[in-house]
Amino acid sequence: MRASTFADEGDDAIAAIEMTRIAALHGAVNLAQGYPDFEPPPEVTEAAKRALDGGYNQYSITWGARELRDAIARRAKAFNGIDADPESNLVVTCGSTEAMMAAMLSLINEGDEAVIFEPFYENYGPDAIVSGARPRYVRMAWPDWGIDEEQLKAAFTDVVAVTDEIYEHIVFEGAKHVSLATVGDMAERTITINGLSKTYSATGWRVGWAIAPRTLASAMRRTHDFLTVGAPHPLQIATVAALNLPESYYRELARAYQEKRDAFVRGLQAAGLDCRPPAGAYYVMADFSAFPFPDDWAFAMYLVERLRVAVVPGSSFYGNPKDGQRFVRFMFSKKDETLREAVSRVQGLRDVR
Repeated sequence: MRASTFADEGDDAIAAIEMTRIAALHGAVNLAQGYPDFEPPPEVTEAAKRALDGGYNQYSITWGARELRDAIARRAKAFNGIDADPESNLVVTCGSTEAMMAAMLSLINEGDEAVIFEPFYENYGPDAIVSGARPRYVRMAWPDWGIDEEQLKAAFTDVVAVTDEIYEHIVFEGAKHVSLATVGDMAERTITINGLSKTYSATGWRVGWAIAPRTLASAMRRTHDFLTVGAPHPLQIATVAALNLPESYYRELARAYQEKRDAFVRGLQAAGLDCRPPAGAYYVMADFSAFPFPDDWAFAMYLVERLRVAVVPGSSFYGNPKDGQRFVRFMFSKKDETLREAVSRVQGLRDVR
């Protein structure tokens, strides 16, 4: 039996969207859904304006404008060390989330297993189920999210890996992202998924892509065509400008997020929450067991209704919701002043014992 595996977290979905709605009702600081409250680099938005006036308002080739596929291939070689032929190994999609769905629908036969690290991005389990697979979860251990190697080995027979690498540039302490496709012989059985949203603070543009071996890329192109036809053409062209930003942009991105992380985690800890600085991305999972709440939804609703800070209940990231009931997830992709206000509000927890 073949298995597929999802590695790393993507952004957030069902519970996060619901908490965003509730946050608006209560005038809360929204630290639930994973999008910034600041704009993309001006070079990128200016490129989008030029594209709108430049004749790119009709369909592109369904699997991606050639200019963008060329830029993705160049960047993948330079940063990731992945060799990708723009004509045979690339599929441009409506965000990385669509790329994941297209990958699953292209790979899965009824009854296959999909191995998913847990806690996970909320779409992974449903994507597997809709595709006909049975999710098989491999737990990452609190508080450092380490993986038991023997447990992971036991989950596999043959495998095609689907890696969600959307946070490849948001890593801390000088760490460098390593793409699974560059390890051993994995290039021929890995679909590498990425997109514009997180690195370039443009979550609403919905431009993503997948790099895959020729046969898998061909299957994904057919699936993608039926799912969405194509990603927005002018925004594909503007994404070329994003991928051509200098290396200094990526260094500054990681530095700025690390500063946000450090200040934010200190604030959560001062409020009495048990949490650790994450090694990458812009989310913090916090254990609220020190407070007298029966479960994660009760705690999340107290935060949004009484302290006016919206978070995601931890149960939404687990196959068995009970396993996440002592956690909530905060995100810190916000302006410094937004985070300071959120931290100030969360200090109200010190009165809850």
